[in-house]
Amino acid sequence: MKPIAVLDACTILNLLRIDDETDFLLKQLKSWTLCLPQTVYNETKLHVRSDFYPPEKNDHILVVINNEFDHRKTLDADIKNDLDEEFERLLKFSKHDKRENGELYCVALALFKSRWEEDTVTIYTDDYKATKEFREFYRHHRIGDIGDTLDLLTMLYWTTPETTFQLTAYQSFLENLRAEYCHQLKDVSDSIEDYLEKQKKSRGNDRNLLENLGKIVAGYRRSDMTQMESGIRFFQEGSRYKEVKKIVEGVDVGNVNRQMERITEHFNRMKNYPIFKVA
Repeated sequence: MKPIAVLDACTILNLLRIDDETDFLLKQLKSWTLCLPQTVYNETKLHVRSDFYPPEKNDHILVVINNEFDHRKTLDADIKNDLDEEFERLLKFSKHDKRENGELYCVALALFKSRWEEDTVTIYTDDYKATKEFREFYRHHRIGDIGDTLDLLTMLYWTTPETTFQLTAYQSFLENLRAEYCHQLKDVSDSIEDYLEKQKKSRGNDRNLLENLGKIVAGYRRSDMTQMESGIRFFQEGSRYKEVKKIVEGVDVGNVNRQMERITEHFNRMKNYPIFKVA
């Protein structure tokens, strides 16, 4: 079995960050037919560095991206040209009126690959909003499925022989993935906390600023995602505090929390219903 997959930036980075020192997951993934748009490749390289990992880990991930994904990318212009008028119909069907982003090109590339290869194609992305936006188009054309990093891990697990990919290793990678999602929120909270300490003296009278900065930090500490999300949205939707807006740009607390809850539910289900493998 050789699955065809289109990968989004967040899934590539998540998979490489939770992988072990032997690049175990990458080695299993390389047997698949992998593809990604140029935009996704660029986004992946742009966001490769994380303060939660040593420089050596970040450097290694960058090398992997250059060596393993550069030759698998397709230029955005080529994707549009291949689909021709169908690309415009994709925009109209999905009511996509924002800039042409990585998720949009993932769907377009998957559509073309499904027809060219005469097979189903799965997109793997952790962007919940994009999944909702494009799922009906995907179903309409019977392209395949849209999954996330948890789904990708599960596919890698059951398509790899048990002698190579054992249950204990699968569970360990799931725990690594849950920790990675948590890191994403901690990274934001730490940056906001540093900013808050610097602003207390110089802008102590700005109640809106301090109150919403406090919501982000306190929400993370208490695992109150509603409070944390409230503070982040204040800055994302406003235009006054540009420095903070830059820190929280693209952060979706609800989505990250949803992903962590999915992993917990998955573990609970596996107690009674383990993932079935033939060998």
